[in-house]
Amino acid sequence: MNLTRLSLLCVISTALLLAGCSKSPTPDKIKADLIGREFTSAPYSWKFESPSEFRDLQITNTTQTDNLIEYSVVTHLIGSKHSEVEANLLLSYRKENGEWKLINLRETGKFSESTRGDPPPVEAMGKMFAEGIGKHSNGIIKVVQFDKTTGQFDQQKNKYISYRMEVSMIVEFQGDCTYFGSKLEVTPGLPSNGGWDEFQGRRPGHKGERKIFGAILTFSKSDKKEKWDWDWELR
Repeated sequence: MNLTRLSLLCVISTALLLAGCSKSPTPDKIKADLIGREFTSAPYSWKFESPSEFRDLQITNTTQTDNLIEYSVVTHLIGSKHSEVEANLLLSYRKENGEWKLINLRETGKFSESTRGDPPPVEAMGKMFAEGIGKHSNGIIKVVQFDKTTGQFDQQKNKYISYRMEVSMIVEFQGDCTYFGSKLEVTPGLPSNGGWDEFQGRRPGHKGERKIFGAILTFSKSDKKEKWDWDWELR
C-alpha cells in the first residue's frame, strides 16, 4: 500500500469518525440528556428522574445552524401513580468538541395533567374539614352542610401530589361572634358597634344564624404517604 492510498484511508476514517460524533441527537439521546433536568410552567414543575417516565417523545420541529439545534418536542410523562402529563418543550443543543450538548430547555405550550387514581373521598374530607374548622374556631362555628362543586389534581411536582377542591358549605354560629379573614377567624362577642365594620372587614355572627360560604380546599401528600395534609381559604 503506497503512502497516497494510506493517507486517503486516514482522511476517510477521520471524516467518518467526526461524522459519527456530530450526529444530530436522536429521541433516545434527548431522553437521556433530560435526566436530572427540570422545567417549570407555573404552578407546575417537573424534574426528569428516570427514562421510565417517558411514555413517548416526538420531535415536531427542528431548527439548525452550524453549531446550534433547537428542537420542539411533545412528550407524555408518567410521574407518580396518580398522574400523567403532556408537555411541549423547546430544547437547545450546541456542538462542543464535536458533540451535541443540551444547553437549555423551557416549556413553550400547554402543560396538561390528567389524573390516574382516585381523588380524596369527599365524605372523609368533609368530616376532616368540619372537625378542623370547629377546633380552629373553638367550637363557635359548626359546619352543617358540605358539598363539593369541582375538584381536580392541581399540580404535580416530582413525587408531590396536590388536589384542589372547591366546595359550598353552610355553617351555623354556636354563639355570638365576630368573624373575619380568609379562614373565618372568630372572636367571641359581636363587633363593638353591633354591625359590620366594613373598614376592618369584621362581620357579626349571631348565635343560631346560618350562612353559606364558598371555599377552596387543597389536599396534598407525597406518593409514599397515605394520609392527606390539607389547607383551605374562603373564595
